[in-house]
Amino acid sequence: MGFFKSLRQLQRQSADIQRDWDPAAQMRAGMAQMQAATASLAQQNATAHLAHTGLPGSGMVTAVRDSGTRMNGQPLVTLDLLVTVPGRPPYPVTVQCVVPLIGLPRLAPGQDLQVRVDRARPESVAVIWA
Repeated sequence: MGFFKSLRQLQRQSADIQRDWDPAAQMRAGMAQMQAATASLAQQNATAHLAHTGLPGSGMVTAVRDSGTRMNGQPLVTLDLLVTVPGRPPYPVTVQCVVPLIGLPRLAPGQDLQVRVDRARPESVAVIWA
């Protein structure tokens, strides 16, 4: 009798799953996650490239906002910086970046951070944490 009861219970569970299962919704959610991951990787690649090819400069922190997101346990923050590059007047820039835990104490207004600036697009700035 326990065997047939278990079979009926499995049949009910199967019917519930079939009623609520939407493969198209699952596919849309998976595609959205893949697109977000691809965009994140593209941004990381651009930042890494900029870190090697950009003009060296400094960025004074004027404001810090935590996004609430963590990547590998490290916070993703929005930084308002006053960027100074030799030969150009200082200008404000807002960047989003992942901050290594060891860099958190440097995120106070007035602190100077090492940055690299894209030669063609000065609003594109990478913070150098090393």
